[in-house]
Amino acid sequence: IIHTFKSDGYDVPMVLGDTQRCGRMGAEHLLGMGYNSYAYCGIGDYYWSKGRYVSFSESIHKAGFKTFYHELNPQRIKNSPQKELKSLADWLTSLPTPLGLMTCADDCSQYVIDACRMADIRVPEQISIIGVDNDDMVCELSSPPLSSIAMNFEAAGYQSAELLDQLISDGDPKQKSITVCPTHIEVRASTDILAIDDPDVAAAVRFI
Repeated sequence: IIHTFKSDGYDVPMVLGDTQRCGRMGAEHLLGMGYNSYAYCGIGDYYWSKGRYVSFSESIHKAGFKTFYHELNPQRIKNSPQKELKSLADWLTSLPTPLGLMTCADDCSQYVIDACRMADIRVPEQISIIGVDNDDMVCELSSPPLSSIAMNFEAAGYQSAELLDQLISDGDPKQKSITVCPTHIEVRASTDILAIDDPDVAAAVRFI
């Protein structure tokens, strides 16, 4: 959802994603898989990461479950990536499985995949992962490929161009807000399984 902020006395339009719908869609997707445990991994204090978490956890809570939460530190990812990855792996190891996990974005999902590999956690058998943005390069090249919530960036781009044209023409845009909406979930291998508590049955399903 798009807001405006004050800059030197002027109202400057901003383009923001619909964090509430993203969180709900991620929760509904994982709840439909039948999990009893859920988690969310975010990055820093970014509004979109926090907003998606709040919506996700509210939906999970309404369904009668709680949400485990972990927040990656952008500075530590940059300066001490292995330590931050190990911290994430330790957190993932502490969680009950099978588990449905949402991340704030596809890059974060890839980081979780790496941590799962470090901790010898199987995806999606033990932890299913869904992210946001549907970045084909990240999602398709991941192992396993990542499920993700697709966003309507193209429509938002056209609307932003129209808004910029109005600002240039008369400085008084007709539209003060633009919403980048989630459109659908691209289901890939990282959530392509039902929650199975019995390890023998899970192994049989994996073999099949």
